[in-house]
Amino acid sequence: MVAVLGIVLKKDESLPVRFSDFVKYNSTVEDSDGLHWDHIWTRYETQLSLPSGEYNIRVVLSDGTNFGRAEIPLTVDDYNRNELAMSGVSLCKQVSDAYDYSPRHAPRLPGSWTTKLPGSYVPLISNDIEFKPTADTRFKKDDSLYTYFEVHEPLLATEPSTTVDFRVRIVDVKTGEVRSDSTPVSATPYMKAGSPVIPIGRRTNISNLPKGSYRLDVQATDSAGKTTPWRSVNFTVE
Repeated sequence: MVAVLGIVLKKDESLPVRFSDFVKYNSTVEDSDGLHWDHIWTRYETQLSLPSGEYNIRVVLSDGTNFGRAEIPLTVDDYNRNELAMSGVSLCKQVSDAYDYSPRHAPRLPGSWTTKLPGSYVPLISNDIEFKPTADTRFKKDDSLYTYFEVHEPLLATEPSTTVDFRVRIVDVKTGEVRSDSTPVSATPYMKAGSPVIPIGRRTNISNLPKGSYRLDVQATDSAGKTTPWRSVNFTVE
């Protein structure tokens, strides 16, 4: 049995949220080296709902004998629902067809320990593709780097003709040099009728980047002249 326990702490060390899960896994194989697991877990997914603020997430993983521990800071930004806004940017290494999330099928989350999705779980889906965030932001030149972010455009509810563009640039963290800077890209192909939220998932080419540390920046602009601040995430090319 392998178990996971996670706690989310505020700055004052109060505990607003915790989560836990476990899996029994008895599938082993035996070869010349003896008995061993025939599967290696590399992924666990869950989703939390938190108000705006600053937090620390602490996670412990254990098989009853060995323990692993990780901690990461988390900032949940507040935003004005009446203005153009952008979410944080998630880096992803895996994507999958979201066909299974249609009403014709029971919701399932491939790769999770829990077969059934919690009722409040909202997969990151753009144009019927699910984007799965990664905690490992190290990439090789021939890896696929996917990004997922959302643009909130309240004008779409009252003025459907409103258009939104976004830009993506990559900056060398060490030198400050802009390695790539896209022309404005239309968000129209990602829009959902009647929704002010535009889920944007796309692949970013990193094959021409030398090894080093980089920052990926995203910004959105609408036809009313509003522009969001840049939203950034760091990654490494090895």
